[in-house]
Amino acid sequence: MGKAFNKQTFNGPQGEARTKAILLKRFLVAESSYDIEGRDFSVEIIQESLEEQRKVRKSVNVLGIVQAKFFEGNNEVKIASEYVTDIEGARTDFFALIHTTDENLNDHTFFFTASEIKKSFKLRLEKNGKTYYIFKIGKNRTFEHYRDLPDHTINDVIEREILRTKEYRNQEFIQTILKESLKDIVHLESASFEFSKSLSGKHIVEKLLVALRYYDDFQSMLAWRVIEKINFHDEVNENTYYHQFKLVTNSKILSNFFSNLDIGKNVKIVSRSFFKGVGSPQKKVDEIITRLRVCNINTLDLRNSKIDIRKKASSICECPVCTYERLNFNGLRKITGDKIADATVWNMLSKSWALFVLGKFEEAIPVIKTGIVISQDDKQPVPEFISKYNLEILYRYTASYESVRLDNEMLKLKVSNDKKNILKGVADRTLLNGYKSRSDEKYL
Repeated sequence: MGKAFNKQTFNGPQGEARTKAILLKRFLVAESSYDIEGRDFSVEIIQESLEEQRKVRKSVNVLGIVQAKFFEGNNEVKIASEYVTDIEGARTDFFALIHTTDENLNDHTFFFTASEIKKSFKLRLEKNGKTYYIFKIGKNRTFEHYRDLPDHTINDVIEREILRTKEYRNQEFIQTILKESLKDIVHLESASFEFSKSLSGKHIVEKLLVALRYYDDFQSMLAWRVIEKINFHDEVNENTYYHQFKLVTNSKILSNFFSNLDIGKNVKIVSRSFFKGVGSPQKKVDEIITRLRVCNINTLDLRNSKIDIRKKASSICECPVCTYERLNFNGLRKITGDKIADATVWNMLSKSWALFVLGKFEEAIPVIKTGIVISQDDKQPVPEFISKYNLEILYRYTASYESVRLDNEMLKLKVSNDKKNILKGVADRTLLNGYKSRSDEKYL
């Protein structure tokens, strides 16, 4: 018994030390002396300046909750279910890093968000009446997808989820005040105004990155909003708009930005002088190009020339959209018949879209409904609304007696007014008012 106790006291600090080393690369890290909410560490996003750090702490500040674990061989790891979920579903501010060392003395790390724990771990009721999520490596449960992610990827996910949690709680707070007294809200600045202020005076790299992160929950729908919100009008006659997977512009600053990049399988900076004053420019440029691809912005159209801004893939993309663009209908049918390995709301939307273009409207409905449940559980109100909008369209194609009251759904949304306006444009089919393109074809 004494031996087991000594082993446990040795393993615990190992997991904590490895976790802390990863987190310190990005965050302010505080250790917890008490087991509250499964909190071994609290992490806070570091702001650009001391003034901004002070400002953040005066607002609704969100700390990430990180639990560190260590296991040997095939031993199991238990995480209390109350740490992972609340009454609304999976928590968006809880993360677990589970460490081990294999027989060859190689260190490995498994990283999970609360949502991934809920989906991937087994839930077990113990004799003490408490329920735990169980992590255990087995022949058919290797968790390869979550193993040995780069440290920056782990920290990117934690930062993104902290920001998402903060927005959710801010809107929850505002809605609570509105219910109590409309007069109390006049002194609160909107998230949209704060966002616009955050772009002022920044380098084009910083502007692009801030906007892409802020509208991360829109994915492809983001394309139009990025160009509306960033001030590209250095001169009166400059304009930028989205059209058929292209960013069409005569903006000199955008032209200079992309001209200073060499985009192949990797993104290389051509002239360092253009990025003077930008911290970690290579990392930020990589993120911008990756996020633009997710937004289906593939080309910069400069009116008299075009720049391909996609990374060159080593293999053909097999996603539903690319498969359809290649007119590979047999491949599209196969995709719709296969089980989705990574059941996210966006993957459900893609599969339902594929079923839609194949005319399988009835089959698309349960796929969309599954995506709605996933988005609700993951607290993702934007893709939830987009899914419900698509569900309403499917109901029309199937002559169903069911319907979705999008106006009611809009009232329930816990997002900023700016994001509500975008979604209202989606629902009213007025999002592209003044543009030459219809809604992104990835959506129904």
